[in-house]
Amino acid sequence: MTSPPAVDPAVPDSLSEDIIEKSDALQFRDLNQPDLHLRYWCRRGYSEKPNPNVLIWVHGIGEHAGRYKELATEVLTRVPSLDGIASYDQRGHGKSQGARGAAPSVTALVDDFVEHASRRMALEFGMDPRIIIGGHSLGALVVAGAAEKADWLQAEECGKIVGVLLSGPAIYPCVVGAVNKALAPMSSVLCMIPGVKRLTKGSGVDPKKLSHDEIEVQKYLDDDLVHDQIGVGLATDSLNYGRNLIQRLKETSNSAHILTSGTPLLVIHGELDEVCSVDGSRALVEACGGNSAELVVVPGAFHEIHNERKENGKEDMLNSCAQFLNKVFAGKQEMSGSTGVTEGT
Repeated sequence: MTSPPAVDPAVPDSLSEDIIEKSDALQFRDLNQPDLHLRYWCRRGYSEKPNPNVLIWVHGIGEHAGRYKELATEVLTRVPSLDGIASYDQRGHGKSQGARGAAPSVTALVDDFVEHASRRMALEFGMDPRIIIGGHSLGALVVAGAAEKADWLQAEECGKIVGVLLSGPAIYPCVVGAVNKALAPMSSVLCMIPGVKRLTKGSGVDPKKLSHDEIEVQKYLDDDLVHDQIGVGLATDSLNYGRNLIQRLKETSNSAHILTSGTPLLVIHGELDEVCSVDGSRALVEACGGNSAELVVVPGAFHEIHNERKENGKEDMLNSCAQFLNKVFAGKQEMSGSTGVTEGT
């Protein structure tokens, strides 16, 4: 499929004495399937370890995997049993191919993850890794959608999915660009017109609502790989995808979906998130049922909790993630209680 990942010349090959960063390209001959840029943060010697523990992470709308370098370093430092974190730029984002933000639907992004990216990234860690899948915002929605395709994700060559970690999932998005206000009543009809799905509009995301940390906001604004575009098709699909997913969760059997099969799930959401409503996370955890799903609502936090100031919940988020990862990789799968909701940590 591709050659083994090479150290990315655009970034330092060593983040610390123990952690290295590498990148790769997942290339296709199909003109309808954009090439995808992959990125890894791994402990030295990870390739020699049997059954390594891996976190596969998916970024949100308008951004790219490289923005999670600091988070990856923090998590690897706090979770000694974690051997590597893998991520990729979704189509139309970062260094991956495709018009900026112009994915035709959420389903197309889910298929990219399930059929291509997750498989290639899992193979980087050997034939039988133990994997927690996760993501932020739109990426978290993609992961939640991918969890419906258990047969694909649990295929032998992909390793074993042992947990799901979601940050600010776009279950109930507050902003999806022009479609949200002007086109919502007619968006489904408009998308039937050839070419309309790939038209792009501003996403409506206010950078100042991502974090209280002005330095992080400026980094976002200065990042050449960040954009503010979203396709009409993707925006339209985003309006209802999360609600439809929750309805399917309520109707499915416990073994038919990763999220209702007892697989540990942690959802973390900022209390003051104006990009994706925390009510969507509450509905998701409630729909999952059982005692393996938990929601942590971080007081005073905006959408990107991992880029917040310490006083606005960054440490709470990192501690919750580390506790979850350590617990799951140790095989202690039961969470704090039946569809637990924690307002703060």
